Amino acid sequence: MNCNSTNFGNMSKSWVLPLAVCAAAVVMCVSIFMTGRDGRNKADSTEPLRRSDIAMVNLTTAYNASSYPAALSQYRNTVTGDLIQQMNDVASAQYLSKVELSQFLQLITANSRTPLQDNQLAALKKANSDRSTELAALQSKPESALSPADTVELKQLEARSARLQQLLQSVDDKLQSDARDRIAAEETLLKQHVVTVAQAVAKAAGYHEVWSQENLIYCENDITPLVIKKLPH
Repeated sequence: MNCNSTNFGNMSKSWVLPLAVCAAAVVMCVSIFMTGRDGRNKADSTEPLRRSDIAMVNLTTAYNASSYPAALSQYRNTVTGDLIQQMNDVASAQYLSKVELSQFLQLITANSRTPLQDNQLAALKKANSDRSTELAALQSKPESALSPADTVELKQLEARSARLQQLLQSVDDKLQSDARDRIAAEETLLKQHVVTVAQAVAKAAGYHEVWSQENLIYCENDITPLVIKKLPH
């Protein structure tokens, strides 16, 4: 593809949304870049686009030159820290009932908790801790000293611990999958910011279309340096 083309371009697969193709989250290029440098309305013109109507941007270069990779790295570290804490919390919740464990998982994975939810989580952790202490006390008694109620409680707590061990791998897998999804969504958002800036730069410069460099063999109107200047550093 060269700058004489009148076709709309597609971005590289690593960049989710196109710069010059109509999509749900991107306005159609005709509405964004309707007027060329000489003021002609490209929507009404039957003339083919000229080389001067088309700009090129290297999205990867622009992205890497911005503060977004560092921001993504920091976000990844935050998510990883959250994941480790969640996995540790789950592993220690050995003595919660099925209903309590379900509520516990919802609370520790909430994006943001209300004060009420914080109190609910604290109450569940305390209940689990109290039961752990109770189990240790029961296990320290001679079997002959256990009452029927003690025996029932001992077996119930041991069964809850065994059940959690069976569930632990699947729960950890789900937590890790959710963490990966969070990181991927953040990366997509940051890369879309680069696309948005490129659109704005191209519009300000009077270009009718802007293509990702991955889809062009050559184009003399490279706006990558201008896009880099507009990105955070």
